[in-house]
Amino acid sequence: MSMPGMGSTSQPSMMGGGGGMNMAGMSPQPTMMSMGGGGSMPSMSGMNMDDDDMGMAKMEGMKAYFFTGEGFHMLLKETNIRTNTERAWATVVAFLFGMLVPLVAYCVCRCKADEKSRSPLWRAVAAGALTTVNTFFHYIAMLMAMTMNVYVFAGVVVGHGFGAAVASLLQGRDERRVAAESGGVEEVSKQVSTTSVADEGHC
Repeated sequence: MSMPGMGSTSQPSMMGGGGGMNMAGMSPQPTMMSMGGGGSMPSMSGMNMDDDDMGMAKMEGMKAYFFTGEGFHMLLKETNIRTNTERAWATVVAFLFGMLVPLVAYCVCRCKADEKSRSPLWRAVAAGALTTVNTFFHYIAMLMAMTMNVYVFAGVVVGHGFGAAVASLLQGRDERRVAAESGGVEEVSKQVSTTSVADEGHC
């Protein structure tokens, strides 16, 4: 159809000669979904979300209930306990850390009670350093118990009890030594009051 006043140049018709739609003059618009090749979605590599980038801590190996098997981490990501032998070693390490807590606490009390051979400054520095070490052992033992493995938990508890028993024996030895050196009850009472709660780290 020619309209008066229109030039000879015209836009490409969208209708074909047979009355059908002519798609040759229409440029395809970019789409988000490409259906070619079996309807595959476009790559979204730019939208990858890593758990570490999102600040989400992975709770792999952490359980909220007691269990006796393997397949858990203890303290570090690299220490993945996967066999019975590794679990046995983890139990031994837990026992040792549990035992060290009351023993180091006993040493702290000894430093505070040693008034004859050391200066007050030395006793304060030594007691502070040993308290730091004792706190480290205490929290490490707590984190081991939080693995919720029955064997590791038992190792921490039994180790703590064993260390308290050894500290009590050492305390009795100190009391007998003080009694032998002083020959009086007053000094023995003083020694007892400074070391009677060594297993809890208070003097």
